[in-house]
Amino acid sequence: MAITELLTTLRQLPRTEKLKVMQFLLAELVKEEKITVLQQTAPSLNPDYPLRGLPLVVAEDFDQPMPELWEALS
Repeated sequence: MAITELLTTLRQLPRTEKLKVMQFLLAELVKEEKITVLQQTAPSLNPDYPLRGLPLVVAEDFDQPMPELWEALS
């Protein structure tokens, strides 16, 4: 069925049937999106590098001096 025929048929449907078609299409798009996301993340799930792909978070005070640490080490 050509897209023009499909659009013509959809226009003739009652509102409830159009909503059912819309729900079906949205569900299919969600499935495709999940598959796409899985395909994009699957390569980063390498068991040799389990941290690859995870966000790196550095504390705000990471580079602040710690005199108490140096005192403890003396």
